[in-house]
Amino acid sequence: MTYTLLVMLIGVTVVVGGILWLRLHAFLALILASFVVAALTPASALNRFFVGTSGFPVLRQLDDQTFLIETKGSNYEVGDRLVLIGLNPTSNSYDELGRVQIASLEDDETGFPVARLEDETSFRGTEEMAKLRVVPRDSFKAAIKQSETGIGSRVASGFGNACLKIGIIIAMAGIIGKCLLDSGAADRIVRSTLNMFGEGAAPVAFAASGFLLGVPVFFDTVFFLMIPLGKALHVRTKRSYLLYVLTIVCGATMAHSLVPPTPGPLAVSEELGINLGLM
Repeated sequence: MTYTLLVMLIGVTVVVGGILWLRLHAFLALILASFVVAALTPASALNRFFVGTSGFPVLRQLDDQTFLIETKGSNYEVGDRLVLIGLNPTSNSYDELGRVQIASLEDDETGFPVARLEDETSFRGTEEMAKLRVVPRDSFKAAIKQSETGIGSRVASGFGNACLKIGIIIAMAGIIGKCLLDSGAADRIVRSTLNMFGEGAAPVAFAASGFLLGVPVFFDTVFFLMIPLGKALHVRTKRSYLLYVLTIVCGATMAHSLVPPTPGPLAVSEELGINLGLM
């Protein structure tokens, strides 16, 4: 857990540092961070993710040769062959323990399918292994292959899958944002908000305009657009420059984190199956 948090912190540092210090575009900073995180991710974690999520858990071991398994959403039949895997406490990754066959689709007592070890399987008991799972042979081979792919392939695959789900919506939002910036509409929105609230309520104006612009425009672009206005207002009013910066960040971050079509909310909507119109 500590190492996971460390890798996450490094990834966030790369993104923030790339945007603020190296002045990279947010897209390039995110891609750079994905390469760094992929390089720091241990092989055991990849194994647990790809292999561990490709099968179904063993609910209970009935005896030395039979198991209750969960096969929710799968159309298995009696006689189908599966691979029995377990989490090795030494390597902290899943190993193949043997093969099982579906002996019954419904246990008399529990209603769950029953799998029986094949005769040539030497595995007996769970003394040295934990978190048993069963997985189809083809899925097991595919998961192992995925867990052994290189850094570039994993990043490209993840990026492609993300674009397949939410890429078009993000691209359309980016076009709208670009139009706002090039036409001067974004700057006009900020200045009109300032005029409406007045210099005394400039922090509220910065938060509101940052939130509004943060929907179609990337966070870094909103930040660099509004920072000169905050600096000029600080020179004129002598109020806290830090307060202005924080309100700009606050407004843009809230929009970027909570409102579609920014990438985060779109990803959440896709994963949880939530209608975008309800978010």
